[in-house]
Amino acid sequence: MIPTVVADLLPGPAESFAAAQTAADVAALPHCRTAIEAALGNEVPDHGRELTEFEELQCAFAEQFAFSVASLQDRQVSMLLEHQTEAEVWAFVVAVYEIDMDVRLGLVAGRVL
Repeated sequence: MIPTVVADLLPGPAESFAAAQTAADVAALPHCRTAIEAALGNEVPDHGRELTEFEELQCAFAEQFAFSVASLQDRQVSMLLEHQTEAEVWAFVVAVYEIDMDVRLGLVAGRVL
C-alpha cells in the first residue's frame, strides 16, 4: 500500500498501483512484499504456506529487483513469460516496483520521523 500521506499528495501513483495490482492479478504480491522486505533487511515471517513454483519465481524476481534491479537477468523475465503474457509481466513489474518503493518509504519514514 502507498502511505496515505503520499496518496493524498499524489493520487496518480495510488491509482496506477491499484491498476497494476488489478492487471497483474497475482496472488503472489503479498509474498513478493515479504521477499522485498527480507531483501531490504526487515525481519519477516515465512509466507505461511507453501508457494507454487510460479509464485516462487515471482518472489525471487521481486527479491532480486529490490536487491539490485540492474542485476536482473533475461532468464528471470523469460521464466515469467512462460506463465504470463507480456502485458501481465509488465503489470507485475509495475506492481513490484510500487511495492519496493512503498517498503523503502516505510523504512525511511521509520528512521526519519
